[in-house]
Amino acid sequence: MDLTLLYAIAIALLIVCSSFFSMSETAFTSASVIKLKKMAQDGNQKAAKAAYILEDYDKFLTTVLIGNNLVNIAGTSLATLFLSILLGAETGALASTVVMTMLVLIFGEIIPKSIAKQRPEKVCIKICGAIRILEAVLSPISWLFRKMTAAISKGADEATLTEDELEVMIDEIEDEGVLEKRESELIKSAIRFDDIQVSEVYVPRMDVVAASVDMSPQELGDLFVRTGFSRIPAYEKTIDNIIGVIYAKEFYAREFKGEMPPVREIVRPIKSVPETASIANL
Repeated sequence: MDLTLLYAIAIALLIVCSSFFSMSETAFTSASVIKLKKMAQDGNQKAAKAAYILEDYDKFLTTVLIGNNLVNIAGTSLATLFLSILLGAETGALASTVVMTMLVLIFGEIIPKSIAKQRPEKVCIKICGAIRILEAVLSPISWLFRKMTAAISKGADEATLTEDELEVMIDEIEDEGVLEKRESELIKSAIRFDDIQVSEVYVPRMDVVAASVDMSPQELGDLFVRTGFSRIPAYEKTIDNIIGVIYAKEFYAREFKGEMPPVREIVRPIKSVPETASIANL
């Protein structure tokens, strides 16, 4: 076989390998672990393998970067050697730099990364088997680099996830269709629970429905029916003087027994809290 053709085939294969590594990096970086695990629960074994790879992302990333650099260096070296033979040392080196930069940029970076970004989970599922093999083959080198990185970054503060970042993640999961809007809002409400003060949730004075301790049991029963509330504040003389709360359950239990005591007798005490108190402490 012609030597020129051999060089061309070898360089093309190395560019294909570079494309594979770039596509892998973008796909696994962009993929949703939640989506992959959901697919795995539905019986997709390859999705389970892809999710497993992402559980040790540092190992994956180190493997891909090592592989990508090796093939790019090999491709550039081979192109330099080939073009130096054809054009001379200086011209060949310059031509190799220009040609390989363009080829790697277009076919080894832009195109594969664009494809992977559009369908990251699908790409991950297709290439996860090859990635597992590469992780095994390059594990000694990968282990060494990860140890070096760990030694350099030792003592550095670990990144913490803030509430705002967590809410952004929940929004992204909702956009992916994993959560419904109602479920998303419920989770975010739970996250913000400790930060909510009494003043943010209490009913304004003008909207309060309360029962006078001097009203008749019949009037109280009508009030429960009209409002549908399970409990109603009780006041004496003026609504600004709340003295307790009346439970519908207790009222109807007494009524069922034929007892119709004065409203005052079924008022239960309540606690007063400052409006700045956290509802988590109530």
